[in-house]
Amino acid sequence: MSTPLIERALSVARRSGALGGKACGAGGGGCVVVFVRAGAKRTCEAALRAAGFQVLPARIASKGVQVRTML
Repeated sequence: MSTPLIERALSVARRSGALGGKACGAGGGGCVVVFVRAGAKRTCEAALRAAGFQVLPARIASKGVQVRTML
């Protein structure tokens, strides 16, 4: 599910170098994850901020969750 606000964020991001994005949660307008081309992060962040969106820091984890048992 998407909203006009989410679609606007994705449109701004795509015009500034994003490869794509995904709304998080139920689509109520909370957060959108955007994947950008190499070297386009700052441009995309600046465009989103200029359009009134808040940019949260994030990074891709190189390893998933690991469960260790204590014996």
